[in-house]
This record gives sequence, C-alpha cells and structure tokens, in this order.
Amino acid sequence: MPASRVPYVKKEDLAPAAQGAWDRIARGRGMVHPNYQQLLNSPELAARVCAVGDYILHESKIPRVDRELSVLTISRELNCQFEWSVHEPMSKAAGVRPEAVDAVRHRQYERLTPRERIFADFSREVLKDNVSDAAWNAMEKILGRQATVDFVIHVGFVAMICYCMDAFKLDLNPGMQPLLPIP
Repeated sequence: MPASRVPYVKKEDLAPAAQGAWDRIARGRGMVHPNYQQLLNSPELAARVCAVGDYILHESKIPRVDRELSVLTISRELNCQFEWSVHEPMSKAAGVRPEAVDAVRHRQYERLTPRERIFADFSREVLKDNVSDAAWNAMEKILGRQATVDFVIHVGFVAMICYCMDAFKLDLNPGMQPLLPIP
C-alpha cells in the first residue's frame, strides 16, 4: 500500500484552539483512530464528521449486527481494505454470521438470509443511487421511518469514510493484516 498522502495529526500538532476537536473525537470513540488523525488536518470538519458517526453508533436505533453487515457490504463494494479489515472482526463480535461475512467478501449476496439480504441490498442500492420502493418498504418495515432515514445516512457516512481513506491512502495499522481480497 502506498504511503499516506495526508499526515496523521497528533493532539500536540494542533493549535490550542483546535485541540477541542481532538477531545470531542476521543470522547465519542475512546481514542482518535488513524482515519480521524488524518481528518484532523481540518479540525472542525473532523469533529463534525465524527459527530455524525457518533450519532449513528450510539443514538440511532439501527441494530449493531445489521449496521456491521452493512459496513462490510459498503467496504466490499468500494474495495476499502482498511474499513473491511477493521470491521470484519467487529462484525463477528456483533453477531454477524461467519457465512454472511464470507458471502459479502465474495459478493455472493444470494447466500445471505432474507433479513441480511435486505440490509446488504439496501446498502448497495443507496451506493448506486437507486433505492427501489420494494427495498425502502422492506427496510422501513424492519426499522421504522426514523431508523430507515438514519440507515441511509449511515450508508453515506461509511461510504464517505471509505472514500477519504482511499484518497488519503490511509495505512493499515501496524500488524494489521489485509482481510479483503482486492484484485
């Protein structure tokens, strides 16, 4: 993987007035992960992006298992090695079936259960800007209107993070193995 295009900012690198952005990010996540260290090259933007992610993680009514399956689907569709490699173990801890992880890894969505398929297909349709009425209605039946709106934002948020990681050429963490087969 090529070297990162964007420096990883440390708290002490930030002007005193911008260190609050670091603190807001660390408070919501317990630490400042490498992708946010890169985003902190624009401190206020990084804090605002993180606030959206914190809402999705901690306040939305999207079940964790469904959210993690979606993250895998998005990172697979966008070939985002870092996001996949971080979230594959997280998804298993959240209860995503190993068979589902493998199905998404190989884009064999037909191997998913009907519920898993709703979340994976909906995520893919949002990415393609082509959400069918059938997909919307199925998702809204499971989640309700507010959480379905939250889910659309979740998909866009994860895609944005993947696009940033790609553009910035985010390095895998030391010792991290790439888990996504990308040709």
